[in-house]
This record gives sequence, C-alpha cells and structure tokens, in this order.
Amino acid sequence: MDVLFSNFINNFTKNSFLEAIGLVSWSLLLCFLTCTMAYVFFKLTKFVQKYILVKNDIDMLNNQHSQQASILYILFLTIVFVPFILIFALIPYSNGFIILNSNLSSIICLTFLLLSFASSLFLPLFTIHPKKIDCIKNIFKALIFFIPLNFSILSIIIKSSSFNLNDIIMSQVYNRGVSNWYLFNNPFGFLVFLLSAVFIMKYIYMNKTNSWNNYFNIFFLTLITFFAVTLFLGGYFPPFDFYFTNLFKIESKLITFLIFIEQFIWLIFKFVISEFAIILLYKKISKYDFPIKKVTFVLSAISILNFVIISIFKYFSTGGF
Repeated sequence: MDVLFSNFINNFTKNSFLEAIGLVSWSLLLCFLTCTMAYVFFKLTKFVQKYILVKNDIDMLNNQHSQQASILYILFLTIVFVPFILIFALIPYSNGFIILNSNLSSIICLTFLLLSFASSLFLPLFTIHPKKIDCIKNIFKALIFFIPLNFSILSIIIKSSSFNLNDIIMSQVYNRGVSNWYLFNNPFGFLVFLLSAVFIMKYIYMNKTNSWNNYFNIFFLTLITFFAVTLFLGGYFPPFDFYFTNLFKIESKLITFLIFIEQFIWLIFKFVISEFAIILLYKKISKYDFPIKKVTFVLSAISILNFVIISIFKYFSTGGF
C-alpha cells in the first residue's frame, strides 16, 4: 500500500482521479481484511477463555456492567481501538499474505501492545469506581515487567537481524528437516517473555472496573499470543519441512494456494495451543503472591544478560549486526 501511495504522489497525471479511486478501494479492502482477522482471533481468544476459566471467573466477566462514562471515556475508546485493529494488519498470516508489510512491523506491534496496556490505566480514570487508586497501582506494577519483555523481543531482533515480522519468521527456516524455531535457539528469551506477559496479565486482570476493561484484556492476551507464535514458534511455518498438500498430485498453481491455506491453519493451530498454555500458566501464577521487586529483578537480569550474550555472539559470528 505504501508503494501505491508513493507512486500516486510522485506520478500525478491526468489519470490521478482513477488512481485515487483505486487507492481508496484498496485501502477499504485492507481495512476490511484487518477487521476480519481481528474479529476471528478475538473470537478465538474468547472461545479459549470460556473453556479454561473457572465458572466463577466467567460469571464475574459476564455480569460486569459499565459505570457512568464521560465524553472523554467514549473518545478514549474510539482512539484506542483503532491501533488495536491495525496491529492485525501487520501480522504475517502466510507466506505472501501480509496485509501491511512494514520493515518496522515488530516495533509498531510492540507500540500497539503498550497502547493496549495503557488502556487499562486510563479506563478507570474515566469511570466512577471506588477502587480507582488500586487500579492505577496495579498498572504501574505491571509496567515494570515490560522491561524484561522488551529485552526478550530485542534478543530476537538481534538474532534475525531484522525488525520485520515476516523476516523474523523466515529466519526460522528448516534445519535438517525441522523448523529452526527461536524457542530452541533462545529458550531463556522465550521463558522471560512468557513469564513477563503472564505477570502483566495478572495485574491487568485485577482492573475489572467495567466490561470494556475485559475486552481490552482479551485484546492484550491475543496480541501477546501472536507475538509468542511469531517470534518464537516460527509463525505460519509447520514444525517440519513438509506440507501435507505435497502428498497430492495437483497442478502447481493450486498447490501454491493450498500451501497458503495450510500455513494459515498452522498459524491458527499454534495460536490456540499457545493461548491455552498462557492462560493455564496465568491461572497457576495468579494463585500466589510473588514479591514483585525480586521477580522483576530476576527476569530483568536474565533478559538483559541473554540479550548481551546473543549480541556478542551475533557480532563475532557475522562481523556485525
């Protein structure tokens, strides 16, 4: 889309009106695809939660009612939901199917992840809630865990030498018939990423001031799961250098399309399994009251040390980053 836009600006001709119509149509199509993918994975997340959360938690979530809201509250909801939807346009769903392919897609997704986190901070401020101060305290406790989370993501960027999410997936290519996932190449980064995300979720889920808060929490869980699958589990790649489509003798064009579908199925399968694992881990950890300072220090120390070691090995093995 950025190429179409730049061509339209640089080549302003008598046919620019038709080009503008085509550009607008293409933009509307991208918006539709983005909203569709966001809806699909949002529903998948709610479905997974329905069968993982205990009955009391489900009743608590379903019986929440919105508090009295100001105009600022409605405006905030409108502003924050837009980047939530846009992040699904940056996720590679299959090789060749990326709605918006940006060279800085990992950084943009991380920024949107922070926005989803910030929404849980501001929502209680715009509503009438007796525990408004406690909600703000929980958010600032969760904010500390973004330090190890960011360093675990940076370690993957260093290993792949790219900020592009699709390039990160492509760097996890097959090695001797098995996918070279960063889950095995960077286990400490994966562990820190997972635990940091779970602790952030623990404090975010404490802020159930209204029903909208729950929707933002589900979005946060969806984005965290997508990040885990893309960065550490090879994204749309199957775990082995083989596609079931190749078992059938079909013409080449149809095989390409079926492989595209199979890659998308692998992505959804990894997404659901990872979400089950994250929610189960969250339920285990949320039962205990860990000392936040010690946990943050340990996770941050491991993530920073892991990042430094990976950077040194990367520098001396390739002669640079």
